[in-house]
Amino acid sequence: ICTIMILEAIETYPKINIENTEIAFESKSNADLEKAYWLFKMMGSPSLVRLGKYSTEIAAAFYMPISWIIKPTIYKQFCGGESLNDCNKTLSLLAKYGIKSILDYSVEGKQSETVFDATAKEIIATIYNASQNRINIPFAVFKVTGIARLNLLKKVSAKASLDAIEQKEFERIKTRVKDIC
Repeated sequence: ICTIMILEAIETYPKINIENTEIAFESKSNADLEKAYWLFKMMGSPSLVRLGKYSTEIAAAFYMPISWIIKPTIYKQFCGGESLNDCNKTLSLLAKYGIKSILDYSVEGKQSETVFDATAKEIIATIYNASQNRINIPFAVFKVTGIARLNLLKKVSAKASLDAIEQKEFERIKTRVKDIC
């Protein structure tokens, strides 16, 4: 089924000339483009990225507010919203300019089965949302690392033996994947 859907998407959407910057950036203001330019320029500096990561980790460890700097910069550049409703507003704006979108509920690095179950439900909600707007959201994605422990996935990939608890956990992962699909 997945292969067929990908082939349909390739046949449905003609090749887009991304070199035409007038069309590619039509939805952005000059201020947005300037801000994006400087953000990507800073992200191109490994030293600044390390400093930013380190500073963010320290601020989070001491419960210091950091959203005032993250939201108008990195978050605004890469995220469509904090909820499906917020994302729908962004999707509508992008659709006005013929830009297709992908909904991706990104939560990773967690360890709790409760969080994994909640993440699977959110992923299903984003897929349902996409199914209601297939013209502007032509396909859906999810990260297995959002619904499973990375160390367990590594162990399974390495074909290492799982103990009884890990085997039950792996069965729950497969159930989540099946539910999402």
